[in-house]
Amino acid sequence: MLEEFQHPQVGDTIGFGANTMRIERAEPEHQHGGTTRLISRNRFRIPTLAGRLSMLPMEPASLVMERRMLAGIRERTERLAAS
Repeated sequence: MLEEFQHPQVGDTIGFGANTMRIERAEPEHQHGGTTRLISRNRFRIPTLAGRLSMLPMEPASLVMERRMLAGIRERTERLAAS
């Protein structure tokens, strides 16, 4: 267990290489029956029309990838909590 990630607070950041994620909402009082709910929302600032259009085919693939990633995090978290 990584102690530094056990009590997330709004405004905390988690670095992933050059990318950083910021916690916008944490609701520990909504824990139910040993299950985990993790929601990821992304916001991009793409200044050009060409850049925005190039993101269109990537969005469905990103959605599938992120869903699988979140499911894997949930499975590992619940397995660790049960042990």
